[in-house]
Amino acid sequence: MGAQMKYIVCTGAILLFASVVLIYMFYIEAVFPSPKWLYIPNAEQHRNKSVEISPPQLRKDIMSHSEADIFPYINYSHFGMEWKGIIEELEWSYTNLNRELTMNKNVFVRGSGSYGLISMNKSRLFLVPAKRSIQQGNYIHVVMEAYDTYGNRRLRGGDFIQATMSNEKLKKGTAGRVFDYGNGTYSIYFYAAWKGRATINVELALDRQAIIFLKYLNTLEDKDRSMAWTVNLTDGTRYESIYCGIYQERTWEKKCDFIGLFSLGKVALVCDKPENFSCDAILRNKPKSRYIISMAKHRDDIKDVFNLFERASKPPKGKPIEVIMKASKTELKLPKCGPDLPVRLSSGYWINNLTFVPFTCRSQQWQKRDMQRCLSGKHLYMYGDSTIGQIYSQLGMPEEMHIVELTDMTHNFTILRAGTDIRTFEEQTTESVFIDDITDCSSSTPVLVLNFCFHFSTWTTRSYLDRLFSVKFALQRLLKRCPNSIIIIKLAHPRNHVNSGSAAHSSDFKSYDMNRMVRRIFGGMGINFLDLWDFVLSHSEKNDLHMPRYIIRQEVHYMFSYICPEMVKKKPSI
Repeated sequence: MGAQMKYIVCTGAILLFASVVLIYMFYIEAVFPSPKWLYIPNAEQHRNKSVEISPPQLRKDIMSHSEADIFPYINYSHFGMEWKGIIEELEWSYTNLNRELTMNKNVFVRGSGSYGLISMNKSRLFLVPAKRSIQQGNYIHVVMEAYDTYGNRRLRGGDFIQATMSNEKLKKGTAGRVFDYGNGTYSIYFYAAWKGRATINVELALDRQAIIFLKYLNTLEDKDRSMAWTVNLTDGTRYESIYCGIYQERTWEKKCDFIGLFSLGKVALVCDKPENFSCDAILRNKPKSRYIISMAKHRDDIKDVFNLFERASKPPKGKPIEVIMKASKTELKLPKCGPDLPVRLSSGYWINNLTFVPFTCRSQQWQKRDMQRCLSGKHLYMYGDSTIGQIYSQLGMPEEMHIVELTDMTHNFTILRAGTDIRTFEEQTTESVFIDDITDCSSSTPVLVLNFCFHFSTWTTRSYLDRLFSVKFALQRLLKRCPNSIIIIKLAHPRNHVNSGSAAHSSDFKSYDMNRMVRRIFGGMGINFLDLWDFVLSHSEKNDLHMPRYIIRQEVHYMFSYICPEMVKKKPSI
């Protein structure tokens, strides 16, 4: 009887507690209702009690556990977690290091007394396997072990290494794919594309310390003003010169600010307030850009590292390796050109100085009549910097390829750009506005060619990414109203640098890194990436911002293979 009474009392207590909790919850909801602005994913499903709610899929780390399980803060905020990239880098590098525990009673082991930057003259290159005769159609594997100027083995990666294989007599060339293991060892792969001799050359484009400096420079508060513009205001009798800059993380007061949330994200154009003119007068004038490097050179804490860029602007040559490729008939089975194609071990090679053979997808040397047939029923929209302008000129200028009339294409330049602009601020348009103006997709198929690289090298990473998201949302809107649109993003390529300043604010590593950002943001949307990095790097012509016309023509052939992949003939044997 006592046990039964205890059971009744316990059950009653539990029911009473549950009732109190429910009454309290209803009271809280009535007095403090959920804010209207609070977004709850799958809210409709939550209201429908018959629908089973699945928890969100969490990304699995390279460790065995779930990242959100071991580090639950990621569920609530992602801000200020740049260190995640450092963790991933260390996990990657330590995966490739021998971490076997050894018994050592000494906490410290005495070193050589000196530790320096990577030296390409001291670093070692060797073939794996160690044979110089390679069958055509195979891959050549070169391993580089990095050493410093004092002969110490460097046990960390991060140096920006670029490699080419060429035959100057035959005018053939290809780029190597570099794998950085994070431990001072690098693997480089080349496709044995032709019969005959080849020279492999490995260069240091930028060392780890220079890249660390660039990352540091990118965090400075005044970096957002590093790409600034001068605006000259006059009414005939009065004259003022003011400065404008792009602000993302800074605060300001008593300025002229211009917000473009749907065009520039959270980036604002902020100008000094004129004494004798209105803020609107700024928009009616043409801006002239100022460059970043003067800002960096006047800082005592960073000006001493500019020798890193002097060093990088004239990269030392690695020890060349000679190989002989034996003839073998090889046929590569390549996919049609299209969206989100993987980055292959080799991007292709120059069969001669005038013709590039891509390996990413099937391409061809287009005849003019086939190009015109490809563009039938399509309208070309082009937006970007002067390298996009080169393609635009090739397509429309009578003295060039002249595939289509200039009036049959819509073209616009990147705004907030380096150099003197021929248009006022109010005459300019951003990528997002340009894309939103594309509304006719019934009479013709929109073909949109974009790039966002060389004019953005001085922007902070956060400002640059924010602008890319504005473009992404505009492209999503375009694909919703014009699902048949063909979108091509032209990526950056290696370029020349006339001085250490250019190497600092527009380094090849910065361009390479921007390519990775673009692929990350626009990947999976059905976007075509026109990747020309290895294309330019492997040519015998010196890398330049504006490559010669005959190289641009090859870019056009490659681009058309993305516009009309169904017209590309089957890849011949090579």
